[in-house]
Amino acid sequence: MLYSDRVFDIDFYWEKIQPVLTEAFSDFNRSRAAEGEALCADIRNMISRIETSVEDISKRVPEMETIFKDNIRARFAEVLGNEIDEQRVLQETAVMLVKYTINEEIVRLRAHLASLNKELTSNAATGRKIDFICQEINREINTIGSKNQIIEVGQAVIEAKDALENIREQVRNIE
Repeated sequence: MLYSDRVFDIDFYWEKIQPVLTEAFSDFNRSRAAEGEALCADIRNMISRIETSVEDISKRVPEMETIFKDNIRARFAEVLGNEIDEQRVLQETAVMLVKYTINEEIVRLRAHLASLNKELTSNAATGRKIDFICQEINREINTIGSKNQIIEVGQAVIEAKDALENIREQVRNIE
């Protein structure tokens, strides 16, 4: 067997290695902080895109309600001809509006976006919670999309979903 009896001066080597390690870890920490700031800025940009989409959708709510009413009136006209009962049209419109209105989804979507902004501002370890909030935002956007009757709303839904997917990709990079 081969043995080596060397005596190492640990303090000598530590004096050489310690400054290099300290600088490397400092650089690493600065790099992580810069990356985190860039991720946060990108996520905030995506939130802004979703908020813009929500505003575009909100502006179309009265138009959607008019479309429901017009469609019901047209169906009654097909079946009854000129003898349309306006009271019945209003009742059916009310039923459709209860079923297809998106006001609640818009309110919840805005609340989720506010929660997402709050998480980015106040919580240092946000990954899982942001992912959960993103799931809720996705649910509301999907519901709005399924109730949609207008091309512009469909386009706003697609834009919001694209921005949300970008947020979800960035959240996967958060440690």
